[in-house]
Amino acid sequence: METRELVQLAVNVLSNKEGGKRVALYVDMAMVDGPTGCFLPVMNVEGDDGVYAPFPPQLQEQIAMFFGPGYEEADELVAELNAENGIDKDAARDIVMSTMFPGYRARSKG
Repeated sequence: METRELVQLAVNVLSNKEGGKRVALYVDMAMVDGPTGCFLPVMNVEGDDGVYAPFPPQLQEQIAMFFGPGYEEADELVAELNAENGIDKDAARDIVMSTMFPGYRARSKG
């Protein structure tokens, strides 16, 4: 299985596990995997507190290498992968914010 497919599988499995909630990948400048020096995004489940460990430990190096050492490229890949799941940049931002701030969660629900 290609790395891109593994990432999408992890997102879809997490979404299904969480009752079909939307899951967005997120990467920022601080998310560099120590051993590889490459970016390793996290998964955010809409309305849940915090983030999920990026990926199974045995796949982290492979996935970090897929996202690469350049932030702009990693961010672009995150946007592409989120878009493949029907999540644009605005929706991804809302999902990420909903994992950080309870007040934001309450506003976004209605």
